[in-house]
Amino acid sequence: MLRDEVKKRAKVSYSAKGKVAFVDHTGYDVFKFLDEGICCAVTVGDDTTAIVGDVLERFGLPIIGIVDGDRDGLVRGERLHV
Repeated sequence: MLRDEVKKRAKVSYSAKGKVAFVDHTGYDVFKFLDEGICCAVTVGDDTTAIVGDVLERFGLPIIGIVDGDRDGLVRGERLHV
């Protein structure tokens, strides 16, 4: 099921170059930023933060998320690493 909670997360080996990504409501840009060698990301938007956080967790990269709590329910049960 698409919305089922995942118990075991896939981890990906990754080498960062010290760049910080700014992701403003365009979560699909995260893959372009990964190609550029980011070391972390600042995200804007509830769903963007949840989705980008899920992707970057697999690479062991932290994020700072700017959210306002008006989630539309697209993502449920999200959790982010610290």
